[in-house]
Amino acid sequence: MNALRVELEVGESCDGSTLTVKGLLLKGGEGPVVALTSSVHGVEVNGFEVMRRLYNRVRREGKLKGSLLLLPMVNPWAVAARSVATPFDSVNLNRVFPGRPTGTLSERVAHAVSRALREFDVDYLVDFHGGGYCCESTPHGAAVDVGDSRALAGAVELAKYMGFRYLAVLRRAELEEELRLKATLDSSAMRMGIPSIIADFGSWGYQLGYVKEAVGGLLNVLRHLGALQGEAEEHGDPIIVERVWVRTNSGGMFYPRAKLLSQVDEGDLLGVVVNPFFEVVEEVKAPCSGVVLLMRNYPPTLSGEEAAMIGRRAEAQTSS
Repeated sequence: MNALRVELEVGESCDGSTLTVKGLLLKGGEGPVVALTSSVHGVEVNGFEVMRRLYNRVRREGKLKGSLLLLPMVNPWAVAARSVATPFDSVNLNRVFPGRPTGTLSERVAHAVSRALREFDVDYLVDFHGGGYCCESTPHGAAVDVGDSRALAGAVELAKYMGFRYLAVLRRAELEEELRLKATLDSSAMRMGIPSIIADFGSWGYQLGYVKEAVGGLLNVLRHLGALQGEAEEHGDPIIVERVWVRTNSGGMFYPRAKLLSQVDEGDLLGVVVNPFFEVVEEVKAPCSGVVLLMRNYPPTLSGEEAAMIGRRAEAQTSS
């Protein structure tokens, strides 16, 4: 196996030094090329540790049949700032793909990554995300339906062999999801014909239980795709859901009352908001039936911040 350093140039700093996104290309053989990306949002870093462990495992065992493009810190400036947005232009990088070579820094990063997917002939993409600084996400997948049935079937397959019980498929351009549908790294890759999923789990910092589970899932995916020697373990098809975000209307301290992966019905209590007079000023309730995929675990909340995310079964969708 050959391990080659990758540096994607995106521009220059004010002192003229080159700004780059760093990664590794692991070349094993003639099998498929699988790209893994993390920290598009700077507060979501679990994917870095997933890739580090995967890299050590693959290097030690020497069973790579395909190639791996590892970009463990796509937005290093946001990582340094402990921020979702890129600090130099205050842009959410995951809302500007495929980017522009003459745009803001975020747009240039998006363009460089998109170009790399083409130049390295990437066949599949797994992009790692999480609940950020304020929420915890239970392990699940997400994919965008861009109208390419082959790419969507490939994304479902990725989620299945990762072992995800739930896969959120985004189809409808509602206000809540519109930019996620149009301008994320994974949706842009899907438009390039690359089956792609978001692997969503965890919260601020490393959650090593989730990390270990993700490494095992990735090894299984790579075996299934023929990028790694060995037999893949069969898993059941993921349950297809749509994501329904739940936000607070009142400010205060949020106290969760539901747990991750709990099944809730419309109107069930998800949590309460308590003001500085220790009064309950809001009961946050489920707007629909489904499974709790994300829950706020950082108590301070402003009006409009995320409290939870419900996975509603796709067959329950109604047109809007």
